[in-house]
Amino acid sequence: FFAFTRRYFWQLFSALLFVVVVVLLLNTFLGSGIAKLPTLRFPINLSLTRPLVGGASTVAVSPDGRNIIYLALEDGTPQLFLRPIDQFTSRLIPGTDFASDPFFSPDGEWIAFFASGKLKKVGVRGGAAQNICEIPGFMRGGWWLQDNSILFGHINSAIFRVSANGGAPVEVTSLDSVNGEISHRFPQILP
Repeated sequence: FFAFTRRYFWQLFSALLFVVVVVLLLNTFLGSGIAKLPTLRFPINLSLTRPLVGGASTVAVSPDGRNIIYLALEDGTPQLFLRPIDQFTSRLIPGTDFASDPFFSPDGEWIAFFASGKLKKVGVRGGAAQNICEIPGFMRGGWWLQDNSILFGHINSAIFRVSANGGAPVEVTSLDSVNGEISHRFPQILP
């Protein structure tokens, strides 16, 4: 082995040096073509009369990143506020009294939320809130699927699925009480 290495040392060294130079050049060339996006920061100014509601699901960002929905108190009642990214002010969404756990539809045109024992939805551009289904107890997290159905968790139960157009929820997971499961919450679809 040593005789081979000594005899071909310069050829091996040159080949290794060539590979290192090629890798460095490719890394520099490819790295310079990546656009560096600036970090965006913007405030959501909450007044003392409209504080943010604390809880597990208080804020949601639309899939296209153009809108933020958040829960704040309006006269002591939790309600939804919409903050478009390209505007400086938020607007109250009527009909969202006692809302919790908001989330967007895949196209960002609808907001689903839980209120007063019901899963509801309201259009981003306005309109009356519509009931989707009744939920005894408390919902914990939701996810609107591409097929226009909604998954939602429950504080004392499994994950349910319901059409965004309304209907009866169907249980899609089951609790493993033997292993101590008491609920399935905050469903999310991953790629």
